[in-house]
Amino acid sequence: MVGLESGLAQWIFDRRCCGQPGLMAVVISGRGEHQRLTAAALVDAVITELKTHFPHWPAPMDSRLIRDKRATFCAKVGVDTWRPHNRTPIAGLWLAGDYTATDLPATLEGAVQSGNQCAKQVMQSLRGPNVVN
Repeated sequence: MVGLESGLAQWIFDRRCCGQPGLMAVVISGRGEHQRLTAAALVDAVITELKTHFPHWPAPMDSRLIRDKRATFCAKVGVDTWRPHNRTPIAGLWLAGDYTATDLPATLEGAVQSGNQCAKQVMQSLRGPNVVN
């Protein structure tokens, strides 16, 4: 994962960590000039930006653009009461993600924190209630 400043692309994820070598995901969040661009123009702009930052990368063989206008978290008062905890009432079912109760907004940072706290809780449950870390 790489964060970028002063351009369209804000986050780049190398999907080889997920068993998808050669696949890169680029995230653009919030409002901006990208909203006025056609799909082709936006893809071209991101590719140009990536070439600037990573000139040694090969040219992409393909691209797919996904625009999700609802990807930004809800900022209403009381929204945290809707967010589930990592542990569920179903034995063996745990939740992790940006939507869970983390005391952070539903962001990348919230997702990472959720995954970390969920993993710790799972490990604690496997060790038993009387084990102290």
